[in-house]
Amino acid sequence: MRIAIGYFVAAMSEIWLVNNNLVDSTVSFVKKYFMEWGNGPAVKGSKGAELADGFVIKDGEYKLVKGRFSSFFATNLDSVLKTSGIKNLVVTGVQTPNCIRQTVFDAVALDYEKVTVITDATAAANLEIHLANIRDMKNIGVETPTLEEWRR
Repeated sequence: MRIAIGYFVAAMSEIWLVNNNLVDSTVSFVKKYFMEWGNGPAVKGSKGAELADGFVIKDGEYKLVKGRFSSFFATNLDSVLKTSGIKNLVVTGVQTPNCIRQTVFDAVALDYEKVTVITDATAAANLEIHLANIRDMKNIGVETPTLEEWRR
């Protein structure tokens, strides 16, 4: 089974990950500072918190709301995946040095058998930052193909 985990929004087989960004105890101190002033990339009710064009959560699909960089931190994602028999993850999304990296490092620590980051389906503020983080993840055993390489 192919799985995708993302930052603001990414489709998984039947699971969607979206940022919480409510000003509550699940949000990091830094995010909380920006959100209290109505700023930040995905404040609830803002354009940045909406699903990207073309993405729709369908009936029967699971929506997981997260408030920290890692999709695993303070969520039930690990339980949902493991009780579903999921052992391999394919990660896509934005902000490679933040949500992608934290989610990937947690996935490795949680003993997923194979963690893959699709290098051209992830992004950072600039290419240098993106590639440095891809290299770090590759160094801990994460596979880092392009989408075309992964599809083969």
